[in-house]
Amino acid sequence: MSNSLQVSAFDSITLVQDGDQIAAALFPTKPLKQYVKLGTDYVYPNWTDKEEQPVIYPRIQSQNTGLRMEVISGTEKWFHNDKEIKFDSTGLSEDKRFKKEMFQDGVVQVPSLRIVGNLASPGNTSPDKLDFIGEVKVGMNKVAVTPSISIGLEEVAGDPYDSFIATTNGGVIDNVTDNVVCTAYLRKGGNKVTEGVTYKWYKDTSNGYVEINADSGKANVKTIKADDISTTLVLKVDFLIDGEVVSTTSIQLYDETDPLIINRRPTGPLQLTTGGSVTFKPVVMRRDKEIPIPGYTFKYLLYDVESTLMETRSGDTCTITSGDVISCKGNVRLHTHAFKS
Repeated sequence: MSNSLQVSAFDSITLVQDGDQIAAALFPTKPLKQYVKLGTDYVYPNWTDKEEQPVIYPRIQSQNTGLRMEVISGTEKWFHNDKEIKFDSTGLSEDKRFKKEMFQDGVVQVPSLRIVGNLASPGNTSPDKLDFIGEVKVGMNKVAVTPSISIGLEEVAGDPYDSFIATTNGGVIDNVTDNVVCTAYLRKGGNKVTEGVTYKWYKDTSNGYVEINADSGKANVKTIKADDISTTLVLKVDFLIDGEVVSTTSIQLYDETDPLIINRRPTGPLQLTTGGSVTFKPVVMRRDKEIPIPGYTFKYLLYDVESTLMETRSGDTCTITSGDVISCKGNVRLHTHAFKS
């Protein structure tokens, strides 16, 4: 829990039901990127190795309370490239590439999917897609949520760098857990790089990213406490080799104990077609009573897919157009900050 005069929010909303807005997204525990070395059948990282296997799980949140929601048991289905994945009695898929599990997302347990087989191959280097369908209870109604996520499959000539941040407790501070430990990892050609790496940590603020210190004696680890977060916090890490940035990654953290949240209230879908737009009309709310609180002004930071700040805006609303998406290289990362007037 941080300064109550400032509140932050970030990310997507998918549907509205009974006066509540439901945000749903799929989160991977490791990057959903797999490479095929040019001219060979060598694939990395090797997802048959349990230590390298990503686990994908849905996070579904009420925007009126900012809290995670459980999926109604038995309603979950997974789809790979629009084809439903069928599982045997052990939870293993018929094609032996996926395994159905449960994931403990803080205080909430949700269905998850572990990738246990390689998806990339010399004949498959186009992005794959995973879809989740499940139901949550909103008021007296059951509502379907349908988040999707892409899996990057590429053929590469060399050994590219990639990176990710692993977190404890799903990156969420709640009534049970009062801190989140973030650990940054750099890989080259699917192998972890630990020697000769410099890590630069940043936190998102209303004026852009500000550099922060890692934990003492642990350059790739940063512990975040409730006092560090105003509802949500985005961390970014630059990985440097010989003084040159070779990879950048970011992650969003949440504080479910903060009494104030931002309900972003978008007017439409967040997947825009050419010429389309979506307008956000945020309000600050009391989490426990779901009561809007007047007297806040809003500032919006638009980042591109590489976490570069592209534009700053202010006002009661913020409209994102398809042109903004193109300018941000295909993905606008909108950070919203609220200030007490």
